[in-house]
Amino acid sequence: MFIDEKLYRAAELLGNPKAEPPRPALIPVSVSTFYGMVADGRLPPGRYLGPACRVWSGRELNQFLNELIASDFVPANRRKPPIRGRADVGVGREALSPADSDACRSARD
Repeated sequence: MFIDEKLYRAAELLGNPKAEPPRPALIPVSVSTFYGMVADGRLPPGRYLGPACRVWSGRELNQFLNELIASDFVPANRRKPPIRGRADVGVGREALSPADSDACRSARD
């Protein structure tokens, strides 16, 4: 997909539909998602050519995509949604027992 010898800047990878002519995204995610994936290690870190110019080699990106395809990757929008609204499950955390709840109140007071 990517040319191995080429260096890609983030603007080239993420595209710009408002440019003249419009540039399609090679990696179709938002800017914040892209840099979050780099920070999490899901994308290669790239390298800096200067203080404000980070680039990714085509070879790194091809290797990343091949590993992604070989893994059991399921995109976030294809995962099963969590069950919400059950009384016995806390939303985003474990449900507290009455004893835990009392301990929290006494610690707060």
